[in-house]
Amino acid sequence: MKGLIPTDPHADFPEDFKAPEPGTFIPPGLADNSPEDLHRHFLEQQRSGRLLLTFSDRKQCVPRSFIKEDDDTWFTVGWHSEKFGQKSLRRFFSLADAATDYVLFSFGKCRFNPSEHRLGMNWYSPIPLDADFPEDFEVQQFGLQDLINRQPEEIATYFRENPGEANYLIDSMNDIRWCPSAFLGGEGNYFEVGWVSDKFGKVSIRHFSTLADAATDYVLFSFGKCRWNPSK
Repeated sequence: MKGLIPTDPHADFPEDFKAPEPGTFIPPGLADNSPEDLHRHFLEQQRSGRLLLTFSDRKQCVPRSFIKEDDDTWFTVGWHSEKFGQKSLRRFFSLADAATDYVLFSFGKCRFNPSEHRLGMNWYSPIPLDADFPEDFEVQQFGLQDLINRQPEEIATYFRENPGEANYLIDSMNDIRWCPSAFLGGEGNYFEVGWVSDKFGKVSIRHFSTLADAATDYVLFSFGKCRWNPSK
């Protein structure tokens, strides 16, 4: 397996990406498994994931892929180079998910999306940190859970056809008392979506001219999936 060019053209691989030779730090054959089989391996063999964490922590060479544990809360997988620093970052709430992404990413195959393999558990979807998500981001949980499985365009269409649901979201902002949290605000033809925390204040703010677009971004952002771009 050459692994020098990602086989998934839509995955977020850095321009200086280069995969290692098989067997250099991952058991031979493991990287050749399907994402489902690889994920099953790490679910059943938790020690394998811990070994990857230990090895990655000891690696000093750059550029390189890495996996690390952050504050006993989540795991980060990404790329580190002298030219670009840390980029192509994704966060996971499960070591099995992160280890699977790390192996697939390291060998230039694809990125792992748990929501594609565990129907009904999409709140474990990776958080794309390069997509304007704040450092202290946490996945939010609220109503409209059935929207999680839909594509961004379908969510936007839903809010355009059901303006009452979008109004419900913006009205519910008055009841938010906790921090940090995602927020949605505005009126008329000016709306904003972002993140508010005691540590950073209001950050990751995006503006929209319609409530439907703002509500779409709020849902995608709150569940850690991506940000909404109406022009696409």
